[in-house]
Amino acid sequence: MPKRKLFYGYTGWMAMTDGNWKMVGRKDGTYYLFNLFNDPQEEHDLSALYPERLESMRCEFEEWWAQTTKGTRLEHKTSFTANWR
Repeated sequence: MPKRKLFYGYTGWMAMTDGNWKMVGRKDGTYYLFNLFNDPQEEHDLSALYPERLESMRCEFEEWWAQTTKGTRLEHKTSFTANWR
């Protein structure tokens, strides 16, 4: 199976995995970056050490969200404000 990026969105949370990397964002604007190979329990936030990777993944998530929600009631909302329930 080819490697692929995975995207997750839930009210108040968002996440993306890209290979060994995982980015998590919270509604309060806090973002975390983890290397799942070295830290599978996600205990060590690496966002300060790799700000470019974090920003790249955050932008990629936002692009995915915009494409995925286009033409739906969630268009122009963020995963933080979608209120899916």
